[in-house]
Amino acid sequence: MEYIDAKEYILALRKLLPELENTRNKAQTCKLVVLKLKINEKTDLEITRSLITKFKKIRPSQEDTSPNEVALMLSCLEHFMNDFNNAREFENLNGIEDIIFPTVVSTVPIIKAEAALLLASAALHSPKVQISALRSGVIAFLLKSIVLESDVIVQINSMLAVTSILKDYPQAQAKFVEVGGLRTLAQVVEKSYENDRVLIKIVALIHDLVEEHKKSMRLFTKKLLQTFDLYQAVGFEEAILNEGWCLRIARLLVAPGQSKQDGVTPPGQRKVQVRPKLDLVEKVCETLLALVDTCRHEFVNIQFKTLSTNLKNLFTSQKHLLKGTVKAKYSRITEMIGQLTSEMNKFTKKDEL
Repeated sequence: MEYIDAKEYILALRKLLPELENTRNKAQTCKLVVLKLKINEKTDLEITRSLITKFKKIRPSQEDTSPNEVALMLSCLEHFMNDFNNAREFENLNGIEDIIFPTVVSTVPIIKAEAALLLASAALHSPKVQISALRSGVIAFLLKSIVLESDVIVQINSMLAVTSILKDYPQAQAKFVEVGGLRTLAQVVEKSYENDRVLIKIVALIHDLVEEHKKSMRLFTKKLLQTFDLYQAVGFEEAILNEGWCLRIARLLVAPGQSKQDGVTPPGQRKVQVRPKLDLVEKVCETLLALVDTCRHEFVNIQFKTLSTNLKNLFTSQKHLLKGTVKAKYSRITEMIGQLTSEMNKFTKKDEL
């Protein structure tokens, strides 16, 4: 059974049990699933163990096991991963090899999406899961899903899983760079230029890794020498430069439908429209600020001043429609583009001297 999008497979999950039709959240849903599976344990840790044991018995490849059933159990396991002890137990019971791997390579989007989300939650809450995930080689499979899968939810959940595995884990970041993670994500950016939901996850990952590496340098002490060396060995900033991410991220400020060069190069181009989706524009600006030292030479021809003017014009023309957080976003984005302009002016003056 195949599913095309999120709405379709959420409905499919609910059809598994008539009682699920009226459930309002995942906690309520999982409570009913636990009852249906006749799991009598009381604590979340005990329930997690039983769910893992029962999942291993159903074997997702069996013809008599529906994709709905597999996805629903994965979803409920994910619900219990928001706890360090449960996530650690998931790893202790060989959850990566026995549960994640058979499902993250599934051809059924609903299963692949839930498996990636389960891995994301488990890795986020347990360093042991991060280590097991790295050793298993699952990063390469997640990257393959991100670039080849047409289902947006699978792409997003796979991005979440990669992000969770890499967080505060330089060895995993080194493997990510080594297996061509940045090149893979570059392909996704080109293919998904109008898909803001996927793009914002990619830009957020780049931003978080850049900030993490900068933090390792700020906190450098003799006591943390080994950690500092691990981050240095990743070569992340060098990879960002060599694989064209400075301009690739900057181009995401430009609205789809224009040449992706507009507003970035050539410097004489003046008709620049800022991308209308503010969440992505905001994250792009944050990332450009984080990269300004690394990418100073690549940023030199970017018309931040022109982009700022266009943004202010757009803000002025729609001011009567803007309220609350949207208005605040416009103001923050304008401020960040102003900061970028100021930073680049400083670099230009230094170079002239």
